[in-house]
Amino acid sequence: MWNWVQDECYTFLRVLERCPKVWIVPCFFFLFCLGLLAWLNSNLNQYFETRSVTNMTPFLDQFITNFYAKIREKIVHRYLMLGTVLLFVYGYLRCRKKLS
Repeated sequence: MWNWVQDECYTFLRVLERCPKVWIVPCFFFLFCLGLLAWLNSNLNQYFETRSVTNMTPFLDQFITNFYAKIREKIVHRYLMLGTVLLFVYGYLRCRKKLS
Protein backbone atom coordinates (compact mmCIF):
# COMPACT_ATOMS: atom_id res chain seq x y z
CA MET A 1 0.00 0.00 0.00
CA TRP A 2 2.71 2.46 0.97
CA ASN A 3 4.74 1.74 -2.19
CA TRP A 4 1.74 2.52 -4.36
CA VAL A 5 1.19 5.89 -2.63
CA GLN A 6 4.88 6.71 -2.93
CA ASP A 7 4.93 5.76 -6.62
CA GLU A 8 1.88 7.94 -7.28
CA CYS A 9 3.56 10.90 -5.58
CA TYR A 10 6.67 10.47 -7.71
CA THR A 11 4.54 10.13 -10.84
CA PHE A 12 2.65 13.29 -9.90
CA LEU A 13 5.88 15.24 -9.44
CA ARG A 14 7.31 13.87 -12.69
CA VAL A 15 4.22 14.88 -14.63
CA LEU A 16 4.25 18.40 -13.17
CA GLU A 17 7.93 18.76 -13.98
CA ARG A 18 7.83 17.46 -17.54
CA CYS A 19 4.50 18.95 -18.61
CA PRO A 20 4.20 22.49 -17.23
CA LYS A 21 1.03 23.09 -19.27
CA VAL A 22 -0.75 20.79 -16.78
CA TRP A 23 -0.68 23.52 -14.16
CA ILE A 24 -0.12 26.64 -16.31
CA VAL A 25 -3.38 26.33 -18.29
CA PRO A 26 -5.60 26.06 -15.17
CA CYS A 27 -3.77 29.02 -13.62
CA PHE A 28 -4.45 31.19 -16.67
CA PHE A 29 -8.08 30.03 -16.73
CA PHE A 30 -8.39 30.95 -13.03
CA LEU A 31 -6.93 34.41 -13.69
CA PHE A 32 -9.23 34.87 -16.70
CA CYS A 33 -12.29 34.09 -14.54
CA LEU A 34 -11.10 36.50 -11.84
CA GLY A 35 -10.62 39.19 -14.48
CA LEU A 36 -14.11 38.52 -15.82
CA LEU A 37 -15.55 38.91 -12.31
CA ALA A 38 -13.68 42.18 -11.82
CA TRP A 39 -14.95 43.43 -15.19
CA LEU A 40 -18.56 42.53 -14.30
CA ASN A 41 -18.27 44.31 -10.95
CA SER A 42 -16.81 47.42 -12.56
CA ASN A 43 -19.61 47.48 -15.14
CA LEU A 44 -22.20 47.12 -12.39
CA ASN A 45 -20.64 49.98 -10.43
CA GLN A 46 -20.51 52.12 -13.57
CA TYR A 47 -24.21 51.45 -14.19
CA PHE A 48 -25.14 52.56 -10.67
CA GLU A 49 -23.07 55.74 -11.04
CA THR A 50 -24.45 56.78 -14.45
CA ARG A 51 -28.09 55.68 -14.33
CA SER A 52 -30.91 58.17 -14.50
CA VAL A 53 -33.37 58.05 -11.61
CA THR A 54 -36.99 57.35 -12.55
CA ASN A 55 -39.96 55.60 -10.96
CA MET A 56 -38.78 52.27 -12.38
CA THR A 57 -35.22 52.60 -11.03
CA PRO A 58 -35.74 50.47 -7.89
CA PHE A 59 -37.24 47.62 -9.92
CA LEU A 60 -34.52 47.77 -12.57
CA ASP A 61 -31.82 47.96 -9.91
CA GLN A 62 -33.21 44.90 -8.18
CA PHE A 63 -33.46 42.98 -11.46
CA ILE A 64 -29.94 43.91 -12.57
CA THR A 65 -28.46 43.17 -9.15
CA ASN A 66 -30.12 39.73 -9.05
CA PHE A 67 -29.01 39.02 -12.62
CA TYR A 68 -25.40 39.93 -11.84
CA ALA A 69 -25.52 37.87 -8.63
CA LYS A 70 -26.64 34.80 -10.59
CA ILE A 71 -23.93 35.31 -13.20
CA ARG A 72 -21.31 35.83 -10.49
CA GLU A 73 -22.45 32.70 -8.67
CA LYS A 74 -22.29 30.62 -11.86
CA ILE A 75 -18.85 31.92 -12.75
CA VAL A 76 -17.43 31.34 -9.28
CA HIS A 77 -18.96 27.95 -8.53
CA ARG A 78 -19.06 26.34 -11.95
CA TYR A 79 -16.22 27.79 -13.90
CA LEU A 80 -13.74 29.24 -11.44
CA MET A 81 -13.57 26.39 -8.96
CA LEU A 82 -14.83 23.36 -10.84
CA GLY A 83 -13.42 24.34 -14.23
CA THR A 84 -9.93 24.92 -12.88
CA VAL A 85 -9.89 21.57 -11.07
CA LEU A 86 -11.29 19.71 -14.08
CA LEU A 87 -8.74 21.30 -16.43
CA PHE A 88 -5.95 20.27 -14.10
CA VAL A 89 -7.22 16.69 -13.73
CA TYR A 90 -7.78 16.32 -17.48
CA GLY A 91 -4.32 17.65 -18.33
CA TYR A 92 -2.68 15.56 -15.63
CA LEU A 93 -4.31 12.32 -16.75
CA ARG A 94 -3.53 13.04 -20.39
CA CYS A 95 0.11 13.84 -19.71
CA ARG A 96 0.45 10.89 -17.35
CA LYS A 97 -0.80 8.57 -20.10
CA LYS A 98 1.82 10.00 -22.49
CA LEU A 99 4.65 9.55 -19.98
CA SER A 100 3.72 5.97 -19.05
